[in-house]
Amino acid sequence: MGDEQKDLIEQEDVLMMTDDDFMKKYSRLVYYYVNKYFSNIAKAIEQETNLNMDDLIQSGMLGLVTARRDFKTELGFKFTTFAVPRILGCIRKAVRDSQKIRITNEVYEIKGKISRMKLHDEEVESIAKLLEVSVRDVKTAKEFNPRTISLQTPLNKEVNKEKVTLENTLIDKKTSMTLDDVIKKMIITAFLSTLCSKEKFVWELHAKNMTQAAIGKRLGVTQTQISRILKGIYKKAEEYGNKHSLRDIGKTRFEKTIENHVRQSSHGNWLDIAESNGVSRGAFWYRLREGWSYEMAATQPLGSQGTRKNKQVI
Repeated sequence: MGDEQKDLIEQEDVLMMTDDDFMKKYSRLVYYYVNKYFSNIAKAIEQETNLNMDDLIQSGMLGLVTARRDFKTELGFKFTTFAVPRILGCIRKAVRDSQKIRITNEVYEIKGKISRMKLHDEEVESIAKLLEVSVRDVKTAKEFNPRTISLQTPLNKEVNKEKVTLENTLIDKKTSMTLDDVIKKMIITAFLSTLCSKEKFVWELHAKNMTQAAIGKRLGVTQTQISRILKGIYKKAEEYGNKHSLRDIGKTRFEKTIENHVRQSSHGNWLDIAESNGVSRGAFWYRLREGWSYEMAATQPLGSQGTRKNKQVI
């Protein structure tokens, strides 16, 4: 029996099996991912949300049942691949909805920029102008910073004689965003496994900020050929997302995920460098899709055709 036939049988079993048989076979997924991603921060989550491990498991079970309801065999992949993001999504929603102190994703992003760009000691108005956001959002982000201990719930431990807050263990380590990152990482890992060895090699070197010319020299091909390979990778990413009903993997999910894994340079965050050079986020990602290196995409002024002329030295 071929692998495709085995997968089809498994997909059919998910829809045909009894509720008891289904839960007996697949409930382990919920326990596994709850323990993997939440066991170390369970106490912090409970203090901030009043949700314990059993509550998280129940939310995960809801996601599992929802995944079974929405699963379609014509999607072309295993039920477990379809179910895990929905399990994690339901847990994420439960945690966010139960937080005693809530802030938006936009404020989380502002908070991250303040931290990365070391703007903690700057005036609120100056930060707002620099990041092109509202003063209110900057105030909220600064208040939700580990330095503003008064707003946070202290945990039952100390470091250097200072109280450790929930934010130190949950927010500052980006645990509140971990589930999004996990889902995106799963998507990208699965996609990258579909690339041939040559494409993987080119992508790894590109991710390390090697120029197309240098990559071509390593492989014994022209820069133009490397550019075509990189464009092909982005095109495949978008097609992969469409095939697996994961919207905008090529234009949004793929880009946001590689932000977290490969956009850092010895000079800092490439997106921050781009913004400091007047290059918008959209322009930055467009250039990458066109095959530019991270350095060129972040430092070339708008209107440039990819030459190094007038590039800001960093």
